[in-house]
Amino acid sequence: SFDADFQIESYLRYQGSTFVDRFDANSYLYITRAMDYFDLNKQFNGNLSLAFKNTKSKFCVISFSSDWLYPTIENKEIVIALNACGANVGFVEINSEKGHDSFLLDVPEFLKTISEFLNSTYNEIIMKKEFEVISQIIQNNKRVLDIGCGDGTLMEYLKVNQQNDVRGLEPEKDLVQKCISRGLSVIEGDAEKELVQFPEKSFDYVVLSQTLQAFLHPEEVLDQLLRIGKQTIVSIPNFGYWKVRLHLLFKGTMPITKNLPNECYNTPNLHMCTIKDFVNFCNKKSIKIDKSMCLTNEKISEITKGNMQYKNIFSQLGIFLIQ
Repeated sequence: SFDADFQIESYLRYQGSTFVDRFDANSYLYITRAMDYFDLNKQFNGNLSLAFKNTKSKFCVISFSSDWLYPTIENKEIVIALNACGANVGFVEINSEKGHDSFLLDVPEFLKTISEFLNSTYNEIIMKKEFEVISQIIQNNKRVLDIGCGDGTLMEYLKVNQQNDVRGLEPEKDLVQKCISRGLSVIEGDAEKELVQFPEKSFDYVVLSQTLQAFLHPEEVLDQLLRIGKQTIVSIPNFGYWKVRLHLLFKGTMPITKNLPNECYNTPNLHMCTIKDFVNFCNKKSIKIDKSMCLTNEKISEITKGNMQYKNIFSQLGIFLIQ
């Protein structure tokens, strides 16, 4: 007899019958037929690169060594076409014995690759938006000092697009070398030790981007920035952001978010600071805040006394112009 003698049989039979009721098997035939006959290359007369012409997206192409449905050789054709039109593309082949289903299964190398790609892309978007705000604050043809300038992305933009006279200070040697290779004037050094060399009010603007919380003595660094610059731009990751609060409340561990990706044992952040903390600090030190803005999911808005509580909860980043 093929009756349901076991509970699992009854469950499978029920799921099977409900699936048939809500799913038309012919739709599967249409879907597979569409997949079989889809040829992007043919649509562009055999020139696949035309399909990606003028694309502004960032691509990460991943193939699996045992995938016969979408083999590496076809993925490489896509990469070649993307390169041909100057697209921003990365490619990696991952060794896996799990075939086409590898992307659905626990393949550590794949998970690591896709996770780091998405996180880095998100951080690039946030950084670009932050730099966009900073560049709008800084007027053209001014002297600018960028503290912790990284690879010089902001410096180069200010130099090329706004004709600013830009200098940088960066502690990491490899990043300093990248800046110098781009024709930028950058000094290798620790801001907590090296800022004393700059004369008073020698720059129109001093920029400190998402670094204040990483200093051992942030108050002293800020005093130096205000001494050196006629105006100072400071951006801080907001530790009062609601996701940070919930993580700490429910998980009981140091929060990890897209903006704060480090574990407690490898984080560079020594002095946690919220938007409200920074405003209170400025008030206590009689530092004038000329402009205060916040960034949330690429959206920029102004911080006021009336919306301070709200912005302190729902903003990922605070950007301040002070003197």
